[in-house]
Amino acid sequence: MNRKVVINVELIDYLEKNFSKNTPIFINDINISDMPYDNIRQILSRLVRAQKVARFSQGVYYLPTKTYLGNSLLSPDLVIERKYLKSNNEVYGYYTGLSFENTIGVTTQLPNIRRIVTNNESSRKRKINIGYQTIILEKPYCKITNENYLLMQFLDFINNNPLYVIRDSKDILIKYIKKNNFKRYQVEELIVYFPAKLAKKLVESRLLYEFA
Repeated sequence: MNRKVVINVELIDYLEKNFSKNTPIFINDINISDMPYDNIRQILSRLVRAQKVARFSQGVYYLPTKTYLGNSLLSPDLVIERKYLKSNNEVYGYYTGLSFENTIGVTTQLPNIRRIVTNNESSRKRKINIGYQTIILEKPYCKITNENYLLMQFLDFINNNPLYVIRDSKDILIKYIKKNNFKRYQVEELIVYFPAKLAKKLVESRLLYEFA
């Protein structure tokens, strides 16, 4: 005999009011007074069995929509963005390596494994899988903010590439500097957190003199 799954109306109401369909819900983001973490975890398991909530991975859930194939699937890109890049109006991470280089036109090559620098990582470098995607996480040289993430992303490129690559890409890099209106004083504030080779490359490539 099938046993009916008892669901918690309070939690499902909270989720539907606070989260859109097919967006990541991290268990640590759920904040209901007088409902301890263990209770939330147990209730979420019951909601999954009742097909009111779907589980993407450990600690990550979402409210699915119905399709002719069953419940919708959550995009790993949304999980990556929410966990490591940004949420609402707060930026705390950015893509680096080939992902950034492809975006600004330095290369047409697309990465098999994407690299992310994020405040939400304490290791110098760590490889993880999210869904079908493999990413490398790196901790930043200093805290990433809404105000500095674009410049930090740019400085990472300079820091991680040899001088001949920087010189070959100089026209593209100058255009990017002008487009984002990067200032010399902003570079001077951030450069102290990066390895000394960064300043040397900026001077030798003469890119330092392109900042307003």
